[in-house]
Amino acid sequence: MKKLYILGLSVLSIASINAQNVFSSDLSSWTGGEPDGFMGSKSHTADLTVTEITTGADHGTSTARLEVANGSSHRRFSTQPMSVTDGQGYEVVIYAKGEGELRVGMFDDHTPTSSAGYISYTPYTTINTATTTVYNFTVVATNTASNAEFIISVINTVAPNHIEIDSVAINEVTVAPPATVSVYDIQFTTDPSGDSPYKDQIVSTGGIVYHVRADGKFYMSSGTGPWSGIYVFEGNYTVAPGDSVTFSGEVVEFFNLTELKSLTNFNVVSQGNFFIANSVSTAAANTEAYEGCLVSTCGTVTAAPNNFNEYPINDGTGDVLTDDFLLGGAYVPPVVGNKYLIKGIVDFSFGDFKILPRNAADVQVTTACITSVTENNIDYNVYPNPTNDVLNIEVEGNHNVSILDINGKIMMNQITNGFTTIDVSGLASGMYLINVEGNMTKFIKN
Repeated sequence: MKKLYILGLSVLSIASINAQNVFSSDLSSWTGGEPDGFMGSKSHTADLTVTEITTGADHGTSTARLEVANGSSHRRFSTQPMSVTDGQGYEVVIYAKGEGELRVGMFDDHTPTSSAGYISYTPYTTINTATTTVYNFTVVATNTASNAEFIISVINTVAPNHIEIDSVAINEVTVAPPATVSVYDIQFTTDPSGDSPYKDQIVSTGGIVYHVRADGKFYMSSGTGPWSGIYVFEGNYTVAPGDSVTFSGEVVEFFNLTELKSLTNFNVVSQGNFFIANSVSTAAANTEAYEGCLVSTCGTVTAAPNNFNEYPINDGTGDVLTDDFLLGGAYVPPVVGNKYLIKGIVDFSFGDFKILPRNAADVQVTTACITSVTENNIDYNVYPNPTNDVLNIEVEGNHNVSILDINGKIMMNQITNGFTTIDVSGLASGMYLINVEGNMTKFIKN
């Protein structure tokens, strides 16, 4: 056992090379039936049994057996409070054995209403081994705090051994900055589930705020057209419609609604920017491509509202539901058979896409709808890409072309027909979006 203990310490020290160690424990010191350095205030005291096991330890003399009661959700086993730094990466090295699932998170006392001071957890790792095995997790603090707690979250532990934690080391590490992507990149998907290709990843992005809810959470867009809008599940920042914002955040799927949460590096770049609603058919509004977008459509009410004040409208292309979620007392029951101009946010909940009008002005009775709007599927070529000075666009017909920065701010507008050359020499180096009436592509300005 002594030889194994020395070997274990050697392994932990190797893991700490080029990294500042901020915490380490071999779970061999216990006071009052609890392991020293653990059982912080964020630990669960119900449905979690923490037991000292004094045989079979590979590091030191004891392990901590974590047993989650049958049928319980995940249980938290956290460290005592310690200091963390906003943006700092922390590698959590856990030596464990047994059977169950394990992940790592952190309470860093940040204040967004969406997470009550907890950062997002890493994905679960399944443990099913009688031999002590090392597991590595990396988390990033979103706040500078002296009362942070690192959390080992366990679930589905299996008798007789459940999960035994043999030792834990936490090291400061350098993490790569998140990728800078557009809202289009985040939202565009060919996955039948509708999940973002950046699901569970931290990204840097931005856009123009077009609606702020009463709880401070907001919606933003980057340009117009499909895949250009997204819901930001964060109410800790003061923003207004028209603000151009940039930030880093986690892409999550909440019951198949793509959201951004746990924001850091938040910045209001400018204010008073222009944004418009996407004119779409009712069928188009009922699709993944317009989730999170501000849309405008017109159709006939085809059925009475249900118990949730949801009712369908149809312009001949297909039904889409409208919902009173944002209207509150401004909701007015519609008349079946009447035509309505509807403007609002495309949301997804309980298995359906729905338009959420923002206020009473977004719902207007009309005697006739203009001819139904259909998707503009426009084929065009852009070259050279990357470019230094000029951008050539080949497209059939007259079209409005916009060039936007990565945050959705319109930099240039031009009408194009056939072959058009656009002078982009005045743009700063970086990635931009070209929007040809809702059809988006990217180019690089050197």
